[in-house]
Order: sequence, then structure tokens, then C-alpha cells
Amino acid sequence: MGKLFGHPNIVNVFQVGVTTSGLPYIVMQYHSHDSLGALIRKEGPLGWQDTLRLRVRMAGALETAPRLATLRRDIKLGNILLTDYGDPQLTDFGMPESPGASRPQLVSSRVHDT
Repeated sequence: MGKLFGHPNIVNVFQVGVTTSGLPYIVMQYHSHDSLGALIRKEGPLGWQDTLRLRVRMAGALETAPRLATLRRDIKLGNILLTDYGDPQLTDFGMPESPGASRPQLVSSRVHDT
């Protein structure tokens, strides 16, 4: 996941580890706004201009991930967070699979904020 650090439309992951009690954790950048899914549920469908802008940016994020040995399989509106400027950032790489890997790694996708 750390290889994706710095792409403008992928949430930056600063650290991944396991607590002393054996629970996995991920430290990533904070987003004060809801997901794209929550925004649409709250305000209704987006206009075509906003939809096009968001889709182009998400296409760039999805195009980048395989080149960095991470495949993203579960794209949904709840996994796209919005920055303070309204730009989308893909998150929740819950089941990354490297090309050539024998089986995917399963990681809990529950998010706990502090």
C-alpha cells in the first residue's frame, strides 16, 4: 500500500502495522468530508460535469494501481473520499492482490477514526 503514496487521487497511507495485541492498523491521511456515496445520498445525483470530472480522476487512480503491483477489485462510492477541495481519493484497499500472487491477502476494512 505504501507504494501508492503521493498519487493525487489515492488516499495517502503513512503506516501499516500490527498492534501489540495483534490487531492490524493503517494510518492514513484524514478526510473531514463524507464519501462520494454519502454526498450523493444526501444531495442527490451529480450533474454531468461533476460526474465526468470525478470519473476521469478515478480512472487515473485505477490506472496507476496495477503499475504499482496493487489491484483494486471492490470499487464503490463509499470507498471514494472527498478532499477539502472536492477532489476524489480512492481508499479501502481491503483485498489487495499482487500480480502473480498465489492468493489475495484479506484485510479488515472496518475504519476507526480517532
